[in-house]
Amino acid sequence: MAAAFAGAYPCPGGYYSGVLLGAYRFGAGRFLVSTFQILNQVDRHPAADRLLVNLLAYGARQARKPAARPSRGLTERLVAIGYE
Repeated sequence: MAAAFAGAYPCPGGYYSGVLLGAYRFGAGRFLVSTFQILNQVDRHPAADRLLVNLLAYGARQARKPAARPSRGLTERLVAIGYE
């Protein structure tokens, strides 16, 4: 959803990249990861306001879909990745 790239001096090694906001599939669902400090900027920066509205609309669309049953072995998978 949002990525950053730096490919010029003064980057050590000459190149950096990373995901600032991403959606990842997990079992039958997905999760979002964000490094943006959206809530700290609401009412201060119009882009934060718009991003929050867009994320809420995205979540509302996903919530209208039928709920899926948890994947077989979900508990073991969560423990394996350190989420208990």
